[in-house]
Amino acid sequence: MKSQPVRDYPSEWVRADVSEPTDADRIRHMQVALRRLNQVVAPASLADLLASEDKQAAACRSFSVLGTAARAVSAKMKRANPQIAWRRWSFYGNLLLRRYDRVNYPLMWQKYQSEVPALRAALAKLSQALGVPQSKSLDYSV
Repeated sequence: MKSQPVRDYPSEWVRADVSEPTDADRIRHMQVALRRLNQVVAPASLADLLASEDKQAAACRSFSVLGTAARAVSAKMKRANPQIAWRRWSFYGNLLLRRYDRVNYPLMWQKYQSEVPALRAALAKLSQALGVPQSKSLDYSV
């Protein structure tokens, strides 16, 4: 009797009508995460972020998507674009997924202020070079 492959997740949680994302898709996902992060964090102060669990959750989700997408970009794309700190963004996302109970929100705020603008600019240049369609959508599947 053949054994069935073990799945880490219930299959119904994964959409069957969506193909595996390409590097261009991952870049677009990162841009969507940055737009979502900007909607939550930019109009807020650090005090607003610290006072709102909804803002904290949304910021964590966006940083997690940034990290997950950065990690999934191919090695070839990463080597061709060393101006993006792929490993660092991957680390941030992984940290938030694994240490969700110990998030340092003041540090997250500081990283948003100091590192996100450069990432946004680098991704914009890269997506333009790759011909990734620009959209204002906040949907990862578009």
